[in-house]
Amino acid sequence: KDTVEGGQTLKQISDEVQTSITITNLVPARKYKFTIRNFNLLGDRGESDSIDVFTLESVPDGKPEGLKIVSLTYDTLLLTWGDVPVLKRNGKIVQYHAKCLSTCDDLECLDIEEL
Repeated sequence: KDTVEGGQTLKQISDEVQTSITITNLVPARKYKFTIRNFNLLGDRGESDSIDVFTLESVPDGKPEGLKIVSLTYDTLLLTWGDVPVLKRNGKIVQYHAKCLSTCDDLECLDIEEL
């Protein structure tokens, strides 16, 4: 059973005495702070010390946005794009790769894999 108290979600583990819990549906590359409270029939005695944990990174949920050509010559072009939105990065973006998908001349277009 989950309840909200002061903006925090409290999860009741069970009616049995148990000393572990698996927390699911956490967001990748985020910091969480956890504490544990103990209760008996008369109430609780406060919280344990807190522990901070950072979840591991995951592949981004988003993609670069706003791809555009800003400079073009007969043999060179400059592409620019916006970053992946912060909440969709799931960690630190460390690299981008540009990929040419096809090439065309006056007569035909070829997928790059056919060249």
